[in-house]
Amino acid sequence: MGLPFLVVELALREALRRAVPRRSGYDKALPLDGARAVYSYVRPLAGSPSQPGSEIQARNFSPRLTEDPATGSATAAAAAMLAEASGPSDGELIFRFA
Repeated sequence: MGLPFLVVELALREALRRAVPRRSGYDKALPLDGARAVYSYVRPLAGSPSQPGSEIQARNFSPRLTEDPATGSATAAAAAMLAEASGPSDGELIFRFA
């Protein structure tokens, strides 16, 4: 779906907040399967999508090692991946990204 991204799930919101791209790590990992950008996310803390703390927090770093806050294609790919990993559903799945 869209451009290729390396999608990485982190365990803690603090890890996402502290994330800083480094050229040495970037050059070791990328490009990978055509991906040249890293999209990192943390799953919601708990609750329904309308509750505070229930959004998926995400950040994207481009090949220039800068943050790209408007990453619709990576967010769409991550949502599709999370929906597929969620298994069958009788209703709708709601994801909120921040």
